[in-house]
Formats: sequence, structure tokens, C-alpha cells
Amino acid sequence: MGKAALMSQFHFDRRTYLRMMRSEVPDYEHLQDSLARRVLAVHPHARLVTLDENPGMLERIRPSLGDAAA
Repeated sequence: MGKAALMSQFHFDRRTYLRMMRSEVPDYEHLQDSLARRVLAVHPHARLVTLDENPGMLERIRPSLGDAAA
């Protein structure tokens, strides 16, 4: 059986997601913010469409993106 068959569905909890990502990805917040800000710097009139199956995750990111987040 392949690795994919051994994995189960995982749903993020907005209360613990950031802690989990910080432990798994060094400088996670900087990475995410940098990417969004670089896109907006190159395309200042762009709107970033934020998607997630958990609405609480979007509530966390939208304030930091300001008017550019859709």
C-alpha cells in the first residue's frame, strides 16, 4: 500500500493551526506575509482571494491583508 493510502483526512483547528505551523515550518508567518506582500508590491491594484474550508482561518488572515483581501 502506498503512503497516500495510510494518510487520513486532517482538519485544521484555527485555535491550534498557527502553533502547529510554527513548529513545522520555520518562520511560517514571515513566509506567508512575504508572499502576499510581494504579490501586492508587483501588482498594487490586485485583490487576493483567500480560500479555506474553515472560515475561522480566513478571519485570521484578512485583517493583515487589509483592503486587498477578498
